[in-house]
Amino acid sequence: PGTRWSLGTAAELVLAVAVVHAAEARGVPLDADLDVLFPDRDLPFEGVTLRSLLAHTSGLPSVEPPEGAPVEA
Repeated sequence: PGTRWSLGTAAELVLAVAVVHAAEARGVPLDADLDVLFPDRDLPFEGVTLRSLLAHTSGLPSVEPPEGAPVEA
């Protein structure tokens, strides 16, 4: 009713399960570098894997709304 909570936490879990399921179904190792998985892309980083993205340990900066930005309901 009047309570707000972030959908991000639940969405992260669903996305992680979907990524792992798709990777297993296609035989893609979670520890393969993204630049190997996407050779036709010019990615601005090296050594980032699916596993590191899912574990929030990739070293990529967080993308968050600016301080004081309105929260959408």
